[in-house]
Amino acid sequence: MSTPSDDLRRRAGAERTPRWVGPVPRCEPDRVWDHVRHALVVCWLVALVALPVVGERNSSWDDVRGLVASGEVTRVRVSGELSDVGTGSSTVTVHWRQGLLGHRAEVVQVVGRGRAAGPDPGGEKTVVRVPPSRTLVQLQPGIRLTRDPSPAQSGSDVLGWTVPSAVALLGVVLLFVGLALLVGGPRPWRATRWAWFWLLLPPIGHVVFLLLSGPTPGVRPPRPGARRLTGGWAFLLSLPLASLLASCSR
Repeated sequence: MSTPSDDLRRRAGAERTPRWVGPVPRCEPDRVWDHVRHALVVCWLVALVALPVVGERNSSWDDVRGLVASGEVTRVRVSGELSDVGTGSSTVTVHWRQGLLGHRAEVVQVVGRGRAAGPDPGGEKTVVRVPPSRTLVQLQPGIRLTRDPSPAQSGSDVLGWTVPSAVALLGVVLLFVGLALLVGGPRPWRATRWAWFWLLLPPIGHVVFLLLSGPTPGVRPPRPGARRLTGGWAFLLSLPLASLLASCSR
């Protein structure tokens, strides 16, 4: 026979461990949020497919020199290069393709008086005095080289890729709409709101949230009585995931 104190202890344990009580009938506002979730999944997939199509993978000056010297790259385009007459500095961008993917590397060219050649103090770009196109021709005399005097078009850095600003803006909009769904939408499945907040690592975390936080065609709902992931455990889980995502984007 259970006593009132036993009942209180069982209730306290149930409150400490949030559980999924099973699917409940979806009201009309919840169905609208479900449509928003599914639309966001499609938008994220389109953005991820467009990333290597319209963007260029960020690389380094040492990488492109090695590829040209080995003959793996036989065609490059150099934009923003200065002549070796006069003084000044410019950020020169070298573009090339490997297979279906575009790549780019930036180097600071200095003409006349200025910084000495070598690694940039910030560690981001290499400083050179010899025009980059001349260096590449010396490494591979038969290289097909195109010179573009105008600087490369500016873009945004997304996961190690330089993409047009419109694509980056689309990603920002998707991030805010997903956050609004988490805060103002129906009670999410499989994890608490705080847990999903820590796991919203773009873009993979957002896609997982959109697929698993509610009813999705082809995805089985959680079992009734299954425990939901809490915010503390999700925070600890997000730390190695964030490090892994950062290393993959380099």
